[in-house]
Amino acid sequence: MVLATAFLEQLSQLDPTPLLVSMVIGGVIGLEREWHGRPAGLRTHILVCMTSTLLIFASRELPTELVEGQEVAKLVMDPNRLGAGILTGIGFLGAASVIRAGDIVRGITTGATVWAPPALAS
Repeated sequence: MVLATAFLEQLSQLDPTPLLVSMVIGGVIGLEREWHGRPAGLRTHILVCMTSTLLIFASRELPTELVEGQEVAKLVMDPNRLGAGILTGIGFLGAASVIRAGDIVRGITTGATVWAPPALAS
């Protein structure tokens, strides 16, 4: 509980600009898809972008002072590895949206638009 309280305290002191930028990026792309009646619209894109930004925040700003001085615990933080994991996971979600029926392949653009904005946001 102490770890969660310390993290929320640090999160409240962060600059909200990256979260706003990720919300705008996801919102613009999602709004365009909503206007054209495509799947994965506004809410999906905003949610995916903001989640990836918050995960990167968490990996960068997790309070390390709670484990400093303890000989048993070793905390290794690498935001680059987390970013790669985020993009891999979202890539699987995007790949799941691609459907092949005979010679027709649908959902390529949906998969790409679900994957690209979090890459920019993280």
